Amino acid sequence: MKPFHWLLRVEAGVCALSGLAALLAPEILLRLLSQTSVGSLVWWLDVVVMVRSAGWLLLGLACLNFLVSFMPDGSRAMARLMTVCRVVMGVVRWRILADATPWIAWIGWLDLGFTAWTVVALLRAGSRRADDRPASVPTRSTRIVRKVAVGVAVLFAAAGLALAWGFSRTATGTRYASDEEHFKYASLMKPAFPGIPLYLFEAIPETFPDKLPGGWSSLGLVIEPGHAAPIGFAEQATRIPSITPNCALCHSSVYQKATGDAPRFVPGAPAESLDFHRFLRVLFDAANDPRFTDGSLLARIRARHSMSDLEATTYARAIIPATAAIIRVVERDFSWINHVPEAGPGRQDAGTVLKHTVLRQPLDGTVATSDFRPLWNQKAGYDLFHRWSGGGKRLEEENLLAAALFNGMQPWLLDRGNYDRMTNYFASLQPPAYPLPVSPQRVERGRSVFSQQCASCHQPGGSRYNNITPLQEVGTDGEYLAASTPELMSAMTGYDDPPFVFDQQQNSAGYLNSSLEGIWLRGPYLHNGSVPTVADLLEPPARRPVTYLRGGNVLDPQRLGFVTSPGSPGSRFLFNSRLRGNANGGHLYGIELTTPDKQALIEFLKTL
Repeated sequence: MKPFHWLLRVEAGVCALSGLAALLAPEILLRLLSQTSVGSLVWWLDVVVMVRSAGWLLLGLACLNFLVSFMPDGSRAMARLMTVCRVVMGVVRWRILADATPWIAWIGWLDLGFTAWTVVALLRAGSRRADDRPASVPTRSTRIVRKVAVGVAVLFAAAGLALAWGFSRTATGTRYASDEEHFKYASLMKPAFPGIPLYLFEAIPETFPDKLPGGWSSLGLVIEPGHAAPIGFAEQATRIPSITPNCALCHSSVYQKATGDAPRFVPGAPAESLDFHRFLRVLFDAANDPRFTDGSLLARIRARHSMSDLEATTYARAIIPATAAIIRVVERDFSWINHVPEAGPGRQDAGTVLKHTVLRQPLDGTVATSDFRPLWNQKAGYDLFHRWSGGGKRLEEENLLAAALFNGMQPWLLDRGNYDRMTNYFASLQPPAYPLPVSPQRVERGRSVFSQQCASCHQPGGSRYNNITPLQEVGTDGEYLAASTPELMSAMTGYDDPPFVFDQQQNSAGYLNSSLEGIWLRGPYLHNGSVPTVADLLEPPARRPVTYLRGGNVLDPQRLGFVTSPGSPGSRFLFNSRLRGNANGGHLYGIELTTPDKQALIEFLKTL
């Protein structure tokens, strides 16, 4: 027996086992997926659809490989049939594997090379002259067995090929003419990353009204007319449409000038209404609910979208159960959110995400919850610190790419073209002007107060601008600083996977004095969002609200910030300053001002 024939038999055995596992024991794949980590999930949708729904294709290939491994070299018909099937299968497998992780993609190229070698060998076998062929003539029973085997193999291969090719994830990513639309909806990730299947995302609020009574908008997500995905999610246009988050999810906002006013979108603003932790909890609860996989979710999807029985079967047997399994993997890696105070709208514990979920460090009980920061005027800050506690001064490496890493971005997944266009957009992006009338007289008086009380720290060129104010002086909550452990800094500076390089990271003993541009859209205030309005911040800590409602987007022109009274639109989360990481003390600057000076300062701050 020639080595070539043995290779075909080995491949036949592997394909047969894979196909049988997919068709007879589909839970095996899900159990394997459930043992992986978030960083290894990039290729899950391709593999699930390929293996589970295309089990027939694998069995067909197994039959053909096994059959041809016994054929005489001179069997021209068998050689040519196998050549066609091997070319098709080689291209399909290469197409699916080529977009996977680098350590998987090379298998696709290796398989394509093996396909070429196999085709050459088969064509040579099928083109031999008649006088070179073996003289043996197959018996009638042998010919019947061969015809039946070929027929079965062709049926298996045809069924599986229709599934595998029909759901292959070819995608190029949408390009938008408008930079703002690009910021809102373009993907930062290459199409290899499947994200959340869009049809499932759409159907979750209808399938689980008990978990999400107000729909996705109740979590601060904004869905514009003409878009299936919310702002901050990029839609991948494939046979299995999916969505992935981008910068706009956490760095864009809407506001209302008054209750009932039409919401106005502001790119680059902190996402004050986004309740990211609750978003995760909804996904986790839904994935563990029987309605996710018992047909309820699929029924909602089919009510929304015209879908063939083939597509419905693929969703029912592959996409939906695999999505549930993957969400449970993410839930495992985000289990720490059950042991820290609820972040609520406009906040995220990015430090623990980085420490535990990305860098795989053990949980240490720290709390690093902080408000989202704005992305305005980044061009002016290329040599400035950008995080609450400083960090590094290289804008791209230390700030923008670090934020991408916090959210699970893998270096090889980064779509550099989309990323560069997006960062160029907000490099010069300015906050909008305050939309309500201001008093010119108060503004002028407030300008003088600002110059005396605030400019040294918060005005570019000030003596302490972009410096770190020690915690002992500023007196605000110190949990965020305590979370930056030496072990974390060591892991960050040692992370070297270009373009993700963070060699300038350093611990800080205080908080950054940054500019206050667009301050009217950046409430609540302090790094942890513990003080609802500027008027509250200008009061002694004992007079600041201990609890307040956050998540709303109606402006409060008198106190500067957002309305936090009960019943105000969107105000749905009770913030409690008594909890760890939520202390509202410190920053005593300006508390001794007279009431007229405080009012004038607030009026001036509206103009920044």
